[in-house]
Amino acid sequence: MNHSRIQVFVAAFILICILFISACSSNSPAPLPAEPTPFSRPAADTTLSSDFEHPNSSFAANELLWQTFTLDEYGMPESYPEEFGGAYTMGGKLYIYLTDMRDEVQAWYMEACHNSTAVRFVEGRYTANYLHSLSSVVSEYTDKYSITSYGIDFANNCFSVGVYEEADREALAAELDNPAIVIVPGSYVELT
Repeated sequence: MNHSRIQVFVAAFILICILFISACSSNSPAPLPAEPTPFSRPAADTTLSSDFEHPNSSFAANELLWQTFTLDEYGMPESYPEEFGGAYTMGGKLYIYLTDMRDEVQAWYMEACHNSTAVRFVEGRYTANYLHSLSSVVSEYTDKYSITSYGIDFANNCFSVGVYEEADREALAAELDNPAIVIVPGSYVELT
């Protein structure tokens, strides 16, 4: 296979992925939350599968947290709780971003995770719902700029966009002008 056929194949694959992502997302970003509302949510009904031997592992806590979400047929959340900004595991800990750091909110998440000692809370600026909604915003620029990838960066509570050309990175950042969107160097995969 020659070099140009490979580039066409990779470009077609990326376009299909982008179209799939944009078909699954809404047309406009969700508004940022204003004032916190009184927190009220039924207790989470979660059970730990036998796959995890230690109930205080970050992976067990993450599994329990995931069970609190309403999942679609693909196992992905249909939406997230309004104060949830994302979660990630690192160094044996589960870090949960919250835009509402009140004690009762943290207590609900702790209970959902069976009071795991692995859980840590981090104040997030953006909700996961808002970050998810940015897919539809960025997808409108894929034909105009050399965007190679985009999606939620849960570890940094932002929406990351990989852009290949440096000039495109600067122009897209200026055009989007959104602090929730972080433009990073992107790359293309070359098949050999």
